[in-house]
Amino acid sequence: MTTEYLKGAMAPFLMSDFGKSLWRHYLKFAMLVNESDNNHVGEWMNSWTQGRYLAVSLLLATQFGLVSAAHATTELASMSELVGKWQCLPDEKASDKEESWVNYDFHHDGKVNSKEWIRYQDQGKTELEFNLFVDYHLESLEGEYRLKPLSMKREILSDPNQANPFGYDAQRDLMGYRIFLQPVMKGKNKAQFEMWYHITPQNHFSMQCQRQAA
Repeated sequence: MTTEYLKGAMAPFLMSDFGKSLWRHYLKFAMLVNESDNNHVGEWMNSWTQGRYLAVSLLLATQFGLVSAAHATTELASMSELVGKWQCLPDEKASDKEESWVNYDFHHDGKVNSKEWIRYQDQGKTELEFNLFVDYHLESLEGEYRLKPLSMKREILSDPNQANPFGYDAQRDLMGYRIFLQPVMKGKNKAQFEMWYHITPQNHFSMQCQRQAA
């Protein structure tokens, strides 16, 4: 999916308030597009990425140093501590109109099943509601955890505006992404998951997670 396509064929949709908000959430996994001050696209789709894309090389170099320092001082949860089911809520919402949560199920063999539920409402009316299911393989690389997508599918619950989030082309593109994970235990059954995408290591997002009964 190219930037030219997104700016061209999708322009009428992206200029709508809902389209702008939806685009921000897509950008969390996909790519950076230029947004004007009036572009409300970012207020929903970027709840996953929060502008997690290209920055100047100096900033990237600085942030790489900060990430490395953080790794040296943060004690990450072990693989065995992660095994089980977790429900996570984002620390920040892109819009008051958005509701979301993510469930993760970590297995001993490194497989991770996830289910994200997202609903976007305006004045009490649902404009979009869907589930996104992603299976990952969790890898431990040089003291870091990395999630590699294995499969992805969606379940549309309500889409009166025909936004069609995470269609075939988007899913194909997103399968190439890698997500770095810093899980820090906050007790036996609570943890903070700090995450970022491989193409934007300077932009982190975090979730507060609660272990669920088996």
